[in-house]
Amino acid sequence: MYGFKAMTFNIHNGYLEAIIRRHRAGFLTAANYNNLCQCETLDDIKIDLSATEYSPYLQNALIALIWVRDCIKEASVFAE
Repeated sequence: MYGFKAMTFNIHNGYLEAIIRRHRAGFLTAANYNNLCQCETLDDIKIDLSATEYSPYLQNALIALIWVRDCIKEASVFAE
């Protein structure tokens, strides 16, 4: 049914598929999201995200409310 096309898929599309799978692995799971919803402070968010792929970005970061506000504004602009 698939024949020759299936045998050559990785030759033509394997690299792109691997990149997409890698980025998909970095998405937050439902459990991560539920934990974030229960956070009361920015430090709680930092602790919860430290167990994810975002850990290197938060390791030495000082989380300021102004920074969070700016990120939310930027995300809402792109969402519209």
